Amino acid sequence: MEEIQDVRIAIVGDSHCGKSTLYDAMQKTGYKCQNRTQSPTLNYDVCRFNLIFHGLNVRVTLFDTAGMEDYYYQSQPALQRSNLVLLLFDTSYSDSFKNVVHKWIPELDWSIPNVPWMLVGSKSDLRVGTLTDAQVQSELIKDLCKQQHVEYVETSAITGSGVEQCLFAAITTVVFKYKKQISLHSKHLDLYENEFFVADDIPLLIWKMGKESEKQYRKVLQSDGVEKRYVIRLPVVGPFGVGKTCLTRRLLKMKLSNVSSTNGIDIMIRKCKVCVQDGTWIFSNDKRLDADQERKSRLIKNICESESSLDDFAETVLFDFAGQYEFYATHQTFLNKHAIYLLVIDVSKNLKGLMTSEDEDDNFFDLSEVPFKDIGEYINFWMDTIHCYGDEEHQSDGTKETLPSIIVVGTCCDKLQIKKKTRQCEIQEQLDKILGNHPKRKHIKDFVILSNTVSLESDFDALRQRIAQLASKVETWGQQFPIRWIRYEQILDTYRNNQVQVMSYEDMHGIIESAENDTEDINDIGLFLRYQHDIGNLIYFDEIPDIVILQPQWLGDIMKCLVSARKFQIERNVVYNSDWQELEKTGKLTEDLITQAFTGEEAGTDFLKHKRDILQIMEKFDIIVKPNIADDDSISKSGEIGEINTSNSATAEYYVPCLIKAKPISNIVDSFNAYGQDCNRTSWICMSFDFLPPAFFNHVLVSYIRRYQISREPSKHGRRLALYRGMGVFNLDTSGQTKLAVCVYNKVILFQIWKWGKNCQTSFNNIWEDAETTIVLIKGRYKMNVSYTVTMKCCDGRHDNQDGMVDMKKLKSNEEYYCDEHAVSHNSQDLLDSWFQEKLDTEILNYIRLAKTVTELMPEVMVEILKADSVELSINSSMEFRYLYIHFQLKSKHKPTSGIWASRIHPNEETDINIGDDVERWRFILNELKNHLKITDKEFLAHCKVLANVFIRAEKMFEKRSFFSKYHKIMTKQFDANEYEIYRQRVQTEAIPDSFEVNIRRHYERIIQEIHVRKILDEMISQCALSIDDRRHIEQHVRQTEQNKALLDIIVERNSSTFRVFKAVLRDSGYEEIAEQLSCDPEDVILYSRTVQMTECTVPFKVRLQKNYVNIISTIKHEAIVDHLISCDLFTIDDQQFIEACPEQTEKNRKLIDRLWHCGETGFFEFLNALSTDEVYVDLANQIKETSVY
Repeated sequence: MEEIQDVRIAIVGDSHCGKSTLYDAMQKTGYKCQNRTQSPTLNYDVCRFNLIFHGLNVRVTLFDTAGMEDYYYQSQPALQRSNLVLLLFDTSYSDSFKNVVHKWIPELDWSIPNVPWMLVGSKSDLRVGTLTDAQVQSELIKDLCKQQHVEYVETSAITGSGVEQCLFAAITTVVFKYKKQISLHSKHLDLYENEFFVADDIPLLIWKMGKESEKQYRKVLQSDGVEKRYVIRLPVVGPFGVGKTCLTRRLLKMKLSNVSSTNGIDIMIRKCKVCVQDGTWIFSNDKRLDADQERKSRLIKNICESESSLDDFAETVLFDFAGQYEFYATHQTFLNKHAIYLLVIDVSKNLKGLMTSEDEDDNFFDLSEVPFKDIGEYINFWMDTIHCYGDEEHQSDGTKETLPSIIVVGTCCDKLQIKKKTRQCEIQEQLDKILGNHPKRKHIKDFVILSNTVSLESDFDALRQRIAQLASKVETWGQQFPIRWIRYEQILDTYRNNQVQVMSYEDMHGIIESAENDTEDINDIGLFLRYQHDIGNLIYFDEIPDIVILQPQWLGDIMKCLVSARKFQIERNVVYNSDWQELEKTGKLTEDLITQAFTGEEAGTDFLKHKRDILQIMEKFDIIVKPNIADDDSISKSGEIGEINTSNSATAEYYVPCLIKAKPISNIVDSFNAYGQDCNRTSWICMSFDFLPPAFFNHVLVSYIRRYQISREPSKHGRRLALYRGMGVFNLDTSGQTKLAVCVYNKVILFQIWKWGKNCQTSFNNIWEDAETTIVLIKGRYKMNVSYTVTMKCCDGRHDNQDGMVDMKKLKSNEEYYCDEHAVSHNSQDLLDSWFQEKLDTEILNYIRLAKTVTELMPEVMVEILKADSVELSINSSMEFRYLYIHFQLKSKHKPTSGIWASRIHPNEETDINIGDDVERWRFILNELKNHLKITDKEFLAHCKVLANVFIRAEKMFEKRSFFSKYHKIMTKQFDANEYEIYRQRVQTEAIPDSFEVNIRRHYERIIQEIHVRKILDEMISQCALSIDDRRHIEQHVRQTEQNKALLDIIVERNSSTFRVFKAVLRDSGYEEIAEQLSCDPEDVILYSRTVQMTECTVPFKVRLQKNYVNIISTIKHEAIVDHLISCDLFTIDDQQFIEACPEQTEKNRKLIDRLWHCGETGFFEFLNALSTDEVYVDLANQIKETSVY
């Protein structure tokens, strides 16, 4: 067999940079993609195809990874398996290129340092003519490639330019790994010595579980060997009453007696099996069907290493789905692409034309959001449902097969009055009109007409053979399966045969452990269960280990207890219960109703026993939800827009959104008076889907119920939750003045904000981003390939009127547009401003991103480091730079590499990587922001490189904190203009401590315990380092230690000049040792000086008083001077008594000057006059007059 060269290419880059479009183009003939608009990727997508490259058989595996920050790390399994990365950026958007430098290159260097990468520019068709500021300059690209020593290819997936070149360059890099020089433009490449890669047969389901799961799976394969595994999943779908259950029975050769309508879903596992070699179906009357015997045969086959002595058989799983609409919310639990779908229709009825009242009653009870007009639309609905799970699979012969496959089965041919062939042609024509040229028609592989009652067994044999043929096209057909897992299945089958429906993980582990001889290596049970869950054989979640559902039918029976067609609930006498009526009205599911519903079933005791786990599983599938309810007590006067902290308002009761009765949306809007004069509304922003499965909006609604508080609808009959089938209203702030309305109509999901009050937010870009993220999550979780376009309507538009709905792209390209709904012109920007603010100037955006990083994220890192060192931090100050910086300086453990704090020299990026160095980097960038209002791109990229390395180191220390991913999120986030001023103010209020402050803090306790402040204040006032008011502030404290603390606080708030005066005064006052300690510390460099004024030295008379302060208080006698000032009405008798109350003369003089300080210039001159009248003080008066104020 020819050896296959395995090339695994991961495409990474920012969200919306064109990864998915390039991914699609590389798979298509001509290397072009017709549609640039792609939904964001969640987790990652995988495709495989083979090609001949220089005579080599190459299997290419492409990984399309997530660019959105919240989901990027789910793409790690793809990166870890790749042997080349295409690092993509949008050539028409400069921010995308910046992120290559500060985000993606550090990320690749950290996560996959040994995997080579190529730089790829996308959307080159948009980069034509004169380059704008938004586009990437060619010089920057060349410089980066030269610096990183990487190849660069520029592509356009729309025109096909460069796509083939990019793909072949990637293959060349991997296959010809040691080639020195290769022409990327030639397909005819010379063969050089190369390193081959073995083809990887790990199932994609295992791949997507992560690298650890893959390693564990490989270990299992190596321990016991493998066998090929074949499974046929056969969902039978279609309208009510067309014979789905009878068809299922005929396929299984079961009797048709006592057939009744399916309630929910019937799942039949291994009622038959199919021979892989010839497609023969073997049924329950054949001993070869025995599951236990089959497992033993498979084991014997592998032990004997026989290739042909025993036939391979495919297991079958049949799903008989009920046709009533109420079940659609639960049907999605059992749908996936690894199946053959039988779409059953009644050929005796026309597909086009109005339905009868009987059809409507049977199929479409209370359809508010899926208004089918005829059976043809119902069939179209099922075609769309199956199509949204599908994709194109590359077959071994190079062709593409649209999967999953559908066989249309027309029943009731015995009712026809014309020939079967004639009717088949008529129905085919009707199907052609219904489906048109939509790609979904490619899913139909056959159209069979028969009768469940009169058709011969040979007719059903032909259908069975066709099913077997199509099953071989499914991706999971013939996948390798560990032999050990066959033994596990054999154990589970034993319990299934004994009617054991569920068991705990712990019990299962114990059973397998006792059955396996090698008890040291059965840690793969969890992986086995997850795999079995993904292929639909059982239900298991790691986070709900108390229950493993061996029979999926058991879960279907549980769901129909609560989610069922009304006709079945009437039969069970549930609908007359007041709690059930409450459920239908509001969606509220009471504890009593749960107990009653579970008890009413045949296996009710089991349901009640596992009630807690069952409810958790139903939550996982979004069938039920615990909402956050806005209580009146929780409403405050103001609040920030965004997710509300609802930890104290979560209800203990469940709600079932899919069962709530519909209410006209216009009535809901009227209840809130949303069109009243006091309410300001945004424009409608809409997701217009090609197809929207009914369960999809249920998932959307549940997501919002979990994230936001549900509003309460104002009503005279009591305030019910604003939760309905097809709509929900949610509070966006704690005041309740800003609400989000989310609704669905036809195939459109609509969003609008309702605002009351004067200070409401004007732009809601974050809400729209959340909406898009929600859709991506749901698509990824349920593997639905649905797409939408973004449209908008004016604020007065009706949700149910598609007139006036305009594509967002047209709004952005035109100043005005004509509103078809209101027959007027609207300003385009008025619609866009509510959801999309114009992007900030790049340099301002750079400033905000750095400011947010250094004022919010860097403090988080430093707090974690100090906490790890057992440092007790003050809650109020723990995030302030000054506070944290001083703590690091006081601890000798984390000094910078240079040994000097507050150095003027930046730490070296290669060698200075201590924690202290990162603290210094923080200080440098904060100081840079203080001194600039904008940050250029060059400066920004340099800072980003520094910060990226800081957070990589931080995340290695604290893996659970995800500092690096938080940093990525900040660097890619868009900010509003008003946020610039917020972060600029934050930066300016962050105090960077001078080195003298650390010296004071280091000797703080000794200073406050040993010094006496009075004479020190005298000298510092005389040198204008302190003011008279400072003295008053200090001496208001009674205890000496408190006065000393107040003095030190003032010095810390002032600049280094005050500190130098303080040291000199200490030395002159007899505190030489303390002064020496404050002087000898090495950190004596000042980078950033605060601008706080030292004293009020700008007033001349005050300067003259301060400079002569010590001479005045030590020389004068106060009595005559006070008398003179009283005679001038500058002092009062109370002032005189206050001064006289002091015991010492110098203290009396201090109080005199303190009072004189506030008498203004007049008081100063009268003070000099009083001195001049006494011969003793004439020289002092002249000295004061002649004192310089500078």
